[in-house]
Amino acid sequence: GQNTYMGDFSRVDKRVKKLPEFFRQPVSQPQTHQEGKNWAAPLSQPLVSRDLVLVGRTFGQNTAHPLLEPGKESHRTRANGMGFTPYGTLYGGLLLRPGIDGRLYCLHPEGGAVLWSVQLGERLFGCPVVIAEDVFLTGERTLYQVDLASGSVLKEAALSGPVRGSLASDGKHLLFLSEDGYLQCWDAAELREVWKLPVGKYTDSTPAV
Repeated sequence: GQNTYMGDFSRVDKRVKKLPEFFRQPVSQPQTHQEGKNWAAPLSQPLVSRDLVLVGRTFGQNTAHPLLEPGKESHRTRANGMGFTPYGTLYGGLLLRPGIDGRLYCLHPEGGAVLWSVQLGERLFGCPVVIAEDVFLTGERTLYQVDLASGSVLKEAALSGPVRGSLASDGKHLLFLSEDGYLQCWDAAELREVWKLPVGKYTDSTPAV
């Protein structure tokens, strides 16, 4: 098992390492005169909307594939250069994806166009939760309430610790685990804490309701 890679990621033997045949689709053509293709690996769980499978990929790209022909690519768009976190939420015909640039993006699922985006800090974690017309998402130590139609920030609330997992909701309350060791329950309408229970520090999971 000799390592054939140098510290600069070049191969010692200079042989081209090709992708297996089943990795050929979907790929994107580079904007050069070369015949090669750029591999854009999936970075999220697949989401399904109107018989389309939606996949978030590297470098801010989104691809859509027919549900009955997942190897076929319906369209590919690029929303931002930094890329997305592995999370996404479909709601009301809209695709919500947190970007690793700290922005929350609202995308058209069938065309990939950006309908709006809003800056919510430096890093975002977890899937957004939508209740009626409001989107809820956590930043480093902040809980955000965002208008679904416009992307305007309606409310912000400081949290006792960072939240790495996703929010859960019963339609009236928001539940999440913070890294300072608490399972927390917040009232969604008033964005206020209802209770919190110590469960253990550095917990990154998502509650189930």
